[in-house]
Amino acid sequence: MIRKTGKFGAILGALLAATFALASWQAGVVAQRRDAAKPALVLVIAVDQMRADYFSKYQDYYSGGLKWLSNNGVVFDNAFQNHALTETAPGHAAMLSGLNPGHNGIIANQWYDRERRAAVYCVEDLSTSILEDARAEGRSPRNFKATTLGDWLKKTWPRSRVLSIAGKDRSAILMGGQNADEVYWYSSSNGRMVTSSYYLKRYPKWIEDFNARRIPGSYFGKTWDYLKPSEFYRLFGEDNVAAEEDWDPTFPHPIGRTLLAPNSTFYSAFAATPFLDDLLLEAARAAILISKLGGRGETDLLCIGLSATDYIGHAFGPASHEVADQLLRLDQSLGAFFKFIDEHIGLKNTVIVLTSDHGVLPLPEELATRGVRSSRLQKTDLLFFQSLNSYLNKKFNSEEDWFPFYGDFNLYLSYPVLVRRNLRRSEVEGTVKEYLRQSARMAAVYSRSDMGLDLKKQDKELELFRNSFNPDSSGDVFIQFSEFLLPTVDRTGTTHGSVYSYDRQVPLVLYSSGWKRKNVSAEVHITDIAPTLAGLLELEKPDRLDGMSRLDWIR
Repeated sequence: MIRKTGKFGAILGALLAATFALASWQAGVVAQRRDAAKPALVLVIAVDQMRADYFSKYQDYYSGGLKWLSNNGVVFDNAFQNHALTETAPGHAAMLSGLNPGHNGIIANQWYDRERRAAVYCVEDLSTSILEDARAEGRSPRNFKATTLGDWLKKTWPRSRVLSIAGKDRSAILMGGQNADEVYWYSSSNGRMVTSSYYLKRYPKWIEDFNARRIPGSYFGKTWDYLKPSEFYRLFGEDNVAAEEDWDPTFPHPIGRTLLAPNSTFYSAFAATPFLDDLLLEAARAAILISKLGGRGETDLLCIGLSATDYIGHAFGPASHEVADQLLRLDQSLGAFFKFIDEHIGLKNTVIVLTSDHGVLPLPEELATRGVRSSRLQKTDLLFFQSLNSYLNKKFNSEEDWFPFYGDFNLYLSYPVLVRRNLRRSEVEGTVKEYLRQSARMAAVYSRSDMGLDLKKQDKELELFRNSFNPDSSGDVFIQFSEFLLPTVDRTGTTHGSVYSYDRQVPLVLYSSGWKRKNVSAEVHITDIAPTLAGLLELEKPDRLDGMSRLDWIR
């Protein structure tokens, strides 16, 4: 021990104290600079089923949030989902994990569990329950074999808060990640914002107060009508076209059918209106105010999954008056929301990402009017598929049920049948492929065996299927239907799920006050979002990601 004595000791003590104070002040300045450089809020907005061309098609008519983003953000003109099964769950799982579905485990909205011999919903969790609704199945991210930006954020800064709000459970959960503080989604059975016991033991007061406002119920007895004069929408064609939602194809749209009071039928119909997105943005406002998101000295993350465009697009198609009106309303709603952000947090303190989980195929009937060869499946196609089991029985001289499950373009072979018949899986896969390729409806058919092939010739579609493939949960044979074929016999509506650009290309806009407005023409993938934001925030992230940081293209 050094004993300070006399005048020299006093001088030494003062010098040491001054040195320590200077070092502390310098460390504080560095910390303040670091904190000042961090955004207060990262806001990720996922518009379900927003095609990339919705930005350009309606650009002259936007005046709100979508217009503001395109005028101030970094716009990626060629952003794609980089997997084959373009559905809601895989798209949202890829956004903030940086991993393709085959690596993050969310290969589709549902898949087949061979051990349970049952279909599995992507975010089902029977060990949890929906709070205050014992009849509802529990939900959690336990099937999600990945972490997300929110998890990386909380690992670096434990005081950061992560909230996720969406119209669908799978959207909210898969964006929020494993350790989100609060995750809520819209319940079409009762019109409330709900969560599961995975996240909370009881609802906080703010969400109870929000649900007590009964906003969806306030639309009972009202209609969804045009935002602008009806003549304006003639720019986009006619209101009543073939193959739109059959019982109510024209404006104005009553919400629900013959009802005397709001019930599950009404709340489900409410989800297919622009007012669902307004509800979700209002919930986000309440969360910001009560949780003080963006105002606590740490970077917070807020994910918002706006689901109405998907419901409306499925029913009416992307060229409809209904989708046009939805997007114009969304533009206005986002404009008001960004103004709220600016007033309470500051847009200069906020990083914003806007993207989508997938696109959608136009109505085949609408495509046909433009000279595009497009159709729905026909009865003969159904009979062709129904004959596959008989074909295998004839081929292998048996009487078996060869397929325990078919879904999302995946055919699952019965492994017990293979064992019983002493057949190699690859042999049966080859036979199935041989049969399916007889159909002119097939562009390609791949198998589990193809996933490991070392191809000398590039096969882009096979790579997309590989990115969707998980050995534990994927099927054994994978179908790629012909381009512009709608794989359903339904007489109305449309869907998505293919490898084609109309399903894979989505908008991607990133905004930060420190970045110059620009368009980026190079191809990027939605898996690039998470590593890009991680680089911006200087977060520790997993070593192996499928996406890559694009910060160098932005700054």
